[in-house]
Amino acid sequence: NNAIPAPGSRTQAPTIPSFEALPLFGRAMKAYIAWQETIGNILSEGSYSSIAHILETRTDINCSVQLAGSMYYRQSLQVLRGFIESVILPIHLCRKPDEFQRWKSNAYKAPTIGGEKGIAARLVKDGVITQRLGDKISNTYKLLNGYIHGNEEFLNNTGLGRGEWEGHIFQQSRFEIWAEVFSSLVEVSLELLKINLIQWAHAKAGEDLFCSICHGTEVQVIQNLEEPVIAQYKCRECTHTFWQDDKGEG
Repeated sequence: NNAIPAPGSRTQAPTIPSFEALPLFGRAMKAYIAWQETIGNILSEGSYSSIAHILETRTDINCSVQLAGSMYYRQSLQVLRGFIESVILPIHLCRKPDEFQRWKSNAYKAPTIGGEKGIAARLVKDGVITQRLGDKISNTYKLLNGYIHGNEEFLNNTGLGRGEWEGHIFQQSRFEIWAEVFSSLVEVSLELLKINLIQWAHAKAGEDLFCSICHGTEVQVIQNLEEPVIAQYKCRECTHTFWQDDKGEG
């Protein structure tokens, strides 16, 4: 409501909708809340294969919402490409512990997400994710590349050479693009989260004591309790502390 049209822009009186009556806005905010609550539960259980990536998705999604709310439409979509990477890469790395260790040490160049040889296509081929999920991720990633690489139609200041420049104001059509991409991406990513949770549960089922943050096995006992029988451990690599009982439950 505080947006002031720039002098010389085509639109001098932007129409601001009633957001509480806008279904697409409701869908986007439900997706936002669903993601935040899901991530909160995952973090409370320490049950994800890469805590760093799961935290990064929270940063990306918060950033996207705030940028869209400030009418930086191009940037609000740019950060969603990073969101995709932070969701899909842990599924890939969970299957390749050696690559995860290299990634953790900054000695790893992540493969591309989309394309015939990208991570999404590999996961589909190996039966880890469905073709529907793979296509959705690849297509959305390709769309968001346009916002990264500066296609004219995706610029905040698009239309300048055609006399169609709007200026820094609320633009209904661009808001709707953001809300649609944002909502559908979160919805499909919730399915991907579940896949990684199942992956991680299987991966750690046969493992001895290890740190859920860095996956290190060099841990030491800090203290023991008798009622209930439970011990507190500290990882020598990342200093993370955690509790675990005699049945291996956290």
